[in-house]
Amino acid sequence: SKSINRVLASERPAILARAGFRLVRSSDRVQLARLLHERLLPVRTDAGAVPTPWEDLDAEARELNLSAVDALAGELLELGYRMVEGTRGRPLRLGQEELERLAAEEHERWSRVRLGQGWQPGAERDDTRRVHPDLVPWAELGEAERNVDRARVALIPELLASARRGVV
Repeated sequence: SKSINRVLASERPAILARAGFRLVRSSDRVQLARLLHERLLPVRTDAGAVPTPWEDLDAEARELNLSAVDALAGELLELGYRMVEGTRGRPLRLGQEELERLAAEEHERWSRVRLGQGWQPGAERDDTRRVHPDLVPWAELGEAERNVDRARVALIPELLASARRGVV
């Protein structure tokens, strides 16, 4: 139930503290979301979308980009990746199968967020009516849109390297 989830969420900091950890808000979160969004503008254009610069995004669209960055850690964890000390200078390398799996997961995450925002599947995109043709399962998604998700996932190593260097 929701009350149990709230209790568990409120207890997480104390549980982590007892294990010797603490939660901190990453100052890089917005920077990574912006970098991810900007690096994907050409890919979105190639897919036929009219890309919007970060500065012109509304709050909902920015939140969608932030949620993509937030999901990266969990998605990498599912593939068995862990953040460890002593890895400076060694870039993350994702295999083709991993890229494809992460791209499919990214599309499903994006779809869940959009549906939660009240969007519905439809033949053509209509932001006013909140209708989007890509709100379909990965298996039904067109190749151009799959390439957008693949490009987003392919940027993970670059984003992580940028964050390590403080470039973001």
